[in-house]
Amino acid sequence: KWIYGDLINYENGQKAIIGRQLSAPGYLSVEGARISPVKAETVGPLLGVKDNIGTDLYEGDIAYIAGFGNSFAQFSAYDGVLFKDAKDNTRELWSILNEGDMGNVIGNIHQNPELLEGDR
Repeated sequence: KWIYGDLINYENGQKAIIGRQLSAPGYLSVEGARISPVKAETVGPLLGVKDNIGTDLYEGDIAYIAGFGNSFAQFSAYDGVLFKDAKDNTRELWSILNEGDMGNVIGNIHQNPELLEGDR
């Protein structure tokens, strides 16, 4: 089950997601908020981009990229958003969007790693 909200980093290294609950316009209420522990390796930030049918892209999502095959989204502070295939080939998001090669999100690396195996 996927949980959407804000990431909390505890001093002991654990991570959790707090669901957003607005108590008044523009204010976040933590009183009674649902806080859910998460596996750090499965936390994927929203990348601010949608696939060709309007689905939000998160880091770790797998999408079909025309001429490139099934690839997963990866964020780099230096390079921005990249898509990487099973052979570690990379392609920058801007070129994918510019050339109209973005396909649909078809899964993610945590629940559907087999989607990348066919491209090895």
